[in-house]
Amino acid sequence: MRKMKCVPRWRKPPWERLTLPDWAGNLFSHVRRLNRRTHRLAGDLDVPNTIGLTGLQLSILQILWARGEATTQQVWEALLETRNLALTTVATLLTRLERKKVLVHRREGRQHVFRPTVTQAEVRRSKVQDLTETLFGGDVAALMSHLVRTDEVDAEELSRIRALIDEAEARAVTSD
Repeated sequence: MRKMKCVPRWRKPPWERLTLPDWAGNLFSHVRRLNRRTHRLAGDLDVPNTIGLTGLQLSILQILWARGEATTQQVWEALLETRNLALTTVATLLTRLERKKVLVHRREGRQHVFRPTVTQAEVRRSKVQDLTETLFGGDVAALMSHLVRTDEVDAEELSRIRALIDEAEARAVTSD
């Protein structure tokens, strides 16, 4: 009795392996590449509503806000004072921040020079909004109540809070 050989998939004739003609596959890959490029270019214009950042990413942003713009090497050197990270780790973090549309870069010789696209105020607003939604169910009064009821708030801070509330009320009255 003769054994039948099993023909591996890669040895099948091309017409059995391909489901689309070659030109169609190439066309689809070009269209996909163009779509990615278009989305990347169009996406650079808008700032995300909520900015999810880790503590380390915030540290990098603080360095860039202080300097205006910096290379990977400069960010790494500034972080060395507080954290012992590899240069490649910092480069990866900068790339991830760029993917989140929080940074943009330009080439200067062989280096990338990064600059932030969001302000500290935008990040604060996003973080506070996220905290309010997550911990207080979107209730701003509950957040303020929690902050004021802690024993760590002194009389000076309370007067500053009152002044801010009065200012916000005055703005609300004039806008109506």
